[in-house]
Amino acid sequence: MAWVATQFGRLFLCFRYARGAEQPSLCREALHVPPSRESKAEAKRLAAKLQLEIDAGTFNYAVWFPNSVRLRKLGLKPKEVPTLSVFTENTWLPLKTLGVRRSTRAYYQDVYQSLVGRSELANRCLSDLSVADIDSWRLWLDTRRTASGEKLSVRRKNMARDVLCQILDLARSHYQIQDLTLGLKVFKNSEESDDSSSDSQDDIHPFAGEEVEKILGTAEGWERSLATLYFFTGLRRGEGLGLTWNNVFLDEGYLLVTQSLGRYGRTKPKTTASRRKVQFGPRVRAELAAQRRRVELSSPHVFPNRAGSALNQRWMSQQMWRRLLERAAVPYRPIGQTRHTHAVLMLQRGAPLAWLQRQMGHTTLQMLIRHYWRYMVAHDLRSDEMARLERPTAAIIADGSSEILI
Repeated sequence: MAWVATQFGRLFLCFRYARGAEQPSLCREALHVPPSRESKAEAKRLAAKLQLEIDAGTFNYAVWFPNSVRLRKLGLKPKEVPTLSVFTENTWLPLKTLGVRRSTRAYYQDVYQSLVGRSELANRCLSDLSVADIDSWRLWLDTRRTASGEKLSVRRKNMARDVLCQILDLARSHYQIQDLTLGLKVFKNSEESDDSSSDSQDDIHPFAGEEVEKILGTAEGWERSLATLYFFTGLRRGEGLGLTWNNVFLDEGYLLVTQSLGRYGRTKPKTTASRRKVQFGPRVRAELAAQRRRVELSSPHVFPNRAGSALNQRWMSQQMWRRLLERAAVPYRPIGQTRHTHAVLMLQRGAPLAWLQRQMGHTTLQMLIRHYWRYMVAHDLRSDEMARLERPTAAIIADGSSEILI
């Protein structure tokens, strides 16, 4: 029976193996991972799988341990291990993108090609990869710049990390290479602490109410209409760009979110809750009415380009939005912060939580509270409100009142 042993701070797979009619001999192969609860559990699963293959007569030493010094003693030829790029392009990408949407396929291809495939890591043989190679890749990723010359965002770097982890995990199952994903930490902002209380809060930098008015006051034409829509509906960037006139109901004061336009094309909303009805008030209604007069129904898109197609997401985010903020003399924040701004403004103005959850397209109320709890304003209750809360239950039933304070 195969088993797991720990020695000198390393994990080993131990088992008895023999070729042909030879007597089984004790074999011990290092797993190249530090012992931990997770790695020991995984090692036990590997040991059970290895023993099953030995019992079934399908065990291949060269496949399981391609770098083992024991291969020559057994007269076996090591299995040829490809480079990371060859394995990704010939195996991982075809499997990962099988039967997925075009946008998902383009996402994986873009992240791999721009953030992994261009690095020295891609040219390394999978069996030769080490922690030092991963560390060098992380440093290389920090030197990468966007088209506008800025550093990659933490979110973008973690997208690359996730893709690399998936590639290495599949490679480990194919070639039994050492597990380099256990110590592959997520990227964090330089000012972010390890305290979990900062989770998700550092990505939220809403515009103040005065900044919103400065932006809208200096914007003109369709740019003001688009900015107003984002600030006062909480639409995601792609949801606003993908909005079509058949989903806008001006007289009724609402719109329907049924699709989104991303950098990889038109897609369905990210979750079931994202397919939703979004209400708007007179301010948004006036801007949408003005935009309809500009377009004159020459395009199905609410915010088309000159050719009548949907606006380019990257151009809108990197050029038009930056121009608006510079004109208003407001410090730059990505256009996605308009969504956070909407949530914060609505909370500060007393919007019901259940309504705001539906408006934002959050799956649960907990998501709304987790992201924006620090912006919720709590006021002391008046004396009559306190007295109402302390009324006897019998008196409330007698009055037929079921009101509660939120």
